[in-house]
Amino acid sequence: MAHRMVVAEADTLDAARAGLFSQLAAGEVVLSERVVADGRPHHVERHAATVEEACARVRETIPEGARVVEETCTHAPELRHEKLEAFDETDVAAEVERRLGPDALVTAAREVTPHRNGFLGIGRVPGAWEVDVQLPARAELTWQERAKVKAEVGPKEERFPRHAGSGVCDVCNAPIAGLEAFQVPVDVFYGSRAYRNYLGRNPLIAAIGGDVDSHIAHLRAVDHSSHSAVCPRCIHMFE
Repeated sequence: MAHRMVVAEADTLDAARAGLFSQLAAGEVVLSERVVADGRPHHVERHAATVEEACARVRETIPEGARVVEETCTHAPELRHEKLEAFDETDVAAEVERRLGPDALVTAAREVTPHRNGFLGIGRVPGAWEVDVQLPARAELTWQERAKVKAEVGPKEERFPRHAGSGVCDVCNAPIAGLEAFQVPVDVFYGSRAYRNYLGRNPLIAAIGGDVDSHIAHLRAVDHSSHSAVCPRCIHMFE
């Protein structure tokens, strides 16, 4: 049986992967997988001198075939008066950029309360400044495209023994029957870079806080088994 390329699209990445798996013939496994589009909403903001130009720039970011989830939100150019603390105009510019973004332009800056340099840095106190800032026009929108996954599938000599029990795949939680999944040693399982990248695309990881490496280290620490059960759809992450 020769190797072949399979493509699946759906509203979500999980559904696209399910569609990919449904196309496997008997004896085939996923040999490699590439996420062409993750299916997540993408929020885009662009700045320009005018609202019309900002709208044109933000629309240029929409990929072909994607749909706009939220209508464009436009903001006309704006002049703001800010009060802040700084030691000099360089500090003023840095604070304005931190507050309002790199496109904010300082048009006037006045130190209303002088700063104090102190002695050898001791007792150093910033001054109070009043700053006029020009903000450009900006436009915002959120676009989303269907999730798309492309994979090479075909037969492959099995590196890992078959998992005799039933349950769910330890990667994607798909149901597995006896001898359908593979036994992957836990060191190989948690050491896989492809598995790390897979977890990195999971929005739940960001929701619970911490980075992917810390999450994997925690999972490894509490996992006292010798093997993980991995379905044919996910086994390519550990080959």
